[in-house]
Amino acid sequence: MLASAEFPADYINACVGSVLHLLRVMENYLGVTLPFRFNLKGADTVIYPNWTHSNEREVPLYLTDYNLERFIIGLSMMSFDILYVCYIQAVDIPLDSITQSATNIRKACLNLVTEGPR
Repeated sequence: MLASAEFPADYINACVGSVLHLLRVMENYLGVTLPFRFNLKGADTVIYPNWTHSNEREVPLYLTDYNLERFIIGLSMMSFDILYVCYIQAVDIPLDSITQSATNIRKACLNLVTEGPR
């Protein structure tokens, strides 16, 4: 399981929530539409594709003992949004660090400060 005694689900969910809030700020500041939309519903935050021709509906972005597989799908969608923000800001991300979401968001923010949006 992803959660453990050291990192309980509440800690993981709080971290994901913080990343989503930062993504929302960047989305609004940059004036872009992310490939995946998220709905902050408190403890029941979900993410879903931003296009109409998709078989997938919303998936959870909160971890419980019963939704690990769908949570991982949600994290993948969130990671794609993060990579999208980095891409539009011309941040070069090595493949070995592509899953380090916090580092990638930091790079996107630093690039925005130093070069401004495209």
